Amino acid sequence: MLWFDNSPWIGRRIKETPMKLYLSKQYRLAFVACVAVFVTALALAQDIGAGIKAFRNCDYTTALRNFGPLAKQGDSKAQCALGLAYKAGKGVNKNHATAVQWFGKSAKQGNSAAQTELGYMYMFGQGVKRNPKNAAAWFRCAAEAGHSKAQLSLGIAYILGQGVQPNDVLAYKWLTLAKIAGQEKAAEGLTVLESSMTAAQIAKAKKLINGWSPKTAPDQRASK
Repeated sequence: MLWFDNSPWIGRRIKETPMKLYLSKQYRLAFVACVAVFVTALALAQDIGAGIKAFRNCDYTTALRNFGPLAKQGDSKAQCALGLAYKAGKGVNKNHATAVQWFGKSAKQGNSAAQTELGYMYMFGQGVKRNPKNAAAWFRCAAEAGHSKAQLSLGIAYILGQGVQPNDVLAYKWLTLAKIAGQEKAAEGLTVLESSMTAAQIAKAKKLINGWSPKTAPDQRASK
């Protein structure tokens, strides 16, 4: 006889056993479901990785075979990749309108690369009616998330007044952030700006830069 055999809670434990077994079964089912989700996510990640590798190796047929199903399932990276394929005519016939559709699906999920590409399409009127205002709005989405090419494009938009009101302070802000992130072309714009800006304007721009941090909310169109 073990030390707990005569304990008063033994009977209660016996009565509770069916519920314990039920809960145990539910935990097992939940665990299996979690494992299934993990395995699926891993498989998707592997397909994305294989597609990217194939695309970089110019094996566009293999790349699209990986990206296609994932894009239809709603994967934003695959959607962006399909957009790039249709934009450049890699593995498919060039079709800017279809590229815009895939960039749009991805951009609305917060993919900053797709937001930037969609901005280009609107700015140059490729596959969609030219709309600098929409272009600048998508550049801003991606720029706020930290995408350096979008920051460069938004800075230039503020210099030229394309889709936004000309604003040297904001142009300086975005070009500086782009330069910090490695966009060498931003330095050219900054040189031009610095020659025409006052010390007070530059100080204001630097204050904005120091107070900036990336935002992750999808499709958040900043007003500044």
